Amino acid sequence: SRRTFVEAAAAALSIPLLPGMASAQRMLQRVTAQAGELPRGIDDDLMGITIARLHALYGRRAYSATQVTRWYLDRIVRYNGVYRAVSFVNAKGALARAAELDAAAGRGRPDFRAQPLWGVPIVIKANTSVRGLVTSAGWWGYVLPGLELVAPKDALVAAKLRGAGSIILGQTNMPDFAASDTTFSTAYGRTGNAY
Repeated sequence: SRRTFVEAAAAALSIPLLPGMASAQRMLQRVTAQAGELPRGIDDDLMGITIARLHALYGRRAYSATQVTRWYLDRIVRYNGVYRAVSFVNAKGALARAAELDAAAGRGRPDFRAQPLWGVPIVIKANTSVRGLVTSAGWWGYVLPGLELVAPKDALVAAKLRGAGSIILGQTNMPDFAASDTTFSTAYGRTGNAY
């Protein structure tokens, strides 16, 4: 069988794949591929973008929140197998949230003053609860199959970010319980520079 990019990159760099990582990458690739190609020029427009510039693009209707979200999810598909920066990806939830924002924008222009993070894709550290996602805090014990620490509700900061209009893509890897100055997690391994 053909190996995925993630599996090939891990083998080339002698990085062991963690349980579930390859299957999660394949699922994410399917979700992002279903919607088709992204517009030309989106890489140039979004690489290193500021919120003000993103809002200007939204204001001109250059891109939808769904297209921007798909662009970020695509980058996670391409690079996370090597960098391991994102421990949990909520592609379906992020795309559903983007579709909600797009539908609301279809009824009028987004109110960037009322929602200063409208359409801004973000990730949150793994020690912050995001409703429906595993709050691993980087520790292997919280990701054991059948014993996952699934958040029943958003932490206050996650709720405020949602209220400000952001799109939560998932959670980022971190050292166990943020108790180290290294980038090693017992749940997801060492994290490289995600940029």
